[in-house]
Amino acid sequence: MVEATTASSAFPLTVTDMLGRSVTLDAAPTVVAAISPTTVELAYAVGGTSLTRSSSFRYQEAAASLVDSGPSYQPNLELMVTKARM
Repeated sequence: MVEATTASSAFPLTVTDMLGRSVTLDAAPTVVAAISPTTVELAYAVGGTSLTRSSSFRYQEAAASLVDSGPSYQPNLELMVTKARM
């Protein structure tokens, strides 16, 4: 679980994961490049989309046509960055 260190969703926003690693987001994310089936499903469940998907799952029609980023545990990060910059 990732928890925000602030009570609001204003940016910049710092989040900390269960291992205690923190990252600060200077602005709201504009794109998602999902690397797991769960992340793809969550993105679409909240009305969003993803640039990529994992090759290890059968997806709903809207996500099936996304660029295949490889398996969940070995995603092609270069592909994701390139796709996000397009």
